[in-house]
Amino acid sequence: MEKYSLGFADMMYLKEGCSLLLKVHKPSIPFVLNASPILGVNQENDEIRKNPRTLKESDVLKRLRGERDTYLALEYFKHVANVESFKHTTLTYQMMIEKLGQKHEMDGVQYLLQQMKLEGVNCSEGIFISVMDSYRRAGAAEQALKTFYRIQDFGFK
Repeated sequence: MEKYSLGFADMMYLKEGCSLLLKVHKPSIPFVLNASPILGVNQENDEIRKNPRTLKESDVLKRLRGERDTYLALEYFKHVANVESFKHTTLTYQMMIEKLGQKHEMDGVQYLLQQMKLEGVNCSEGIFISVMDSYRRAGAAEQALKTFYRIQDFGFK
């Protein structure tokens, strides 16, 4: 089966000018933070497994920032969540949320916001601005507004 990308010209018109826009959903990136992800053999990941004490927030941020492939960044993010001596911080969450937001992976963004809340990780104003901006770029102004109203759930006024 061939995949087609739908544009404005692909609308189906109904009677009296109403339209039905065919939607194509790309598969979202699936993830659960507390699972054991399968990673390819990688020297850096092996080093983390052998010496988890050497993992610092700055190392995680550098790796996330440098990874161009969002899926690989997310795999790394999940992997370090399972390292006993490392706990994700506001900055590591923000970096991953921004990466997912750039790819319009808003389900993942919402999942990470909830995960932050569950883990008691402080959510910053910058994260909410990033999330709302991601919704704006995705053309989902209503979701951006809903996110704005959820700020109170995270202790902001």
